[in-house]
Amino acid sequence: MEYIELLTIGILNQNNIDPVEVFNFAVAKKCKRIIICHNHPSGDTKPSEADKQVTQKIKKGADVLNIELLDHLVICESKEFYSFKAFELL
Repeated sequence: MEYIELLTIGILNQNNIDPVEVFNFAVAKKCKRIIICHNHPSGDTKPSEADKQVTQKIKKGADVLNIELLDHLVICESKEFYSFKAFELL
């Protein structure tokens, strides 16, 4: 089964996500694998340091819960995207 869940809506240049929010849904739905995704309205898909830090927190939580973090994608309107997995940041 597949699920898509909107966890938070940020402001123009910032979005704070707590890993607890990610795992609350994943555990409730008994997910064994997750992909997280967020957008950069600027059009620059390069992840910020904050993006990298939250990804590592989520990765650590996923490992503890035996949930596989398949990827973290940064997307933008131009259909460009950045894959943490492809750049070996996972």
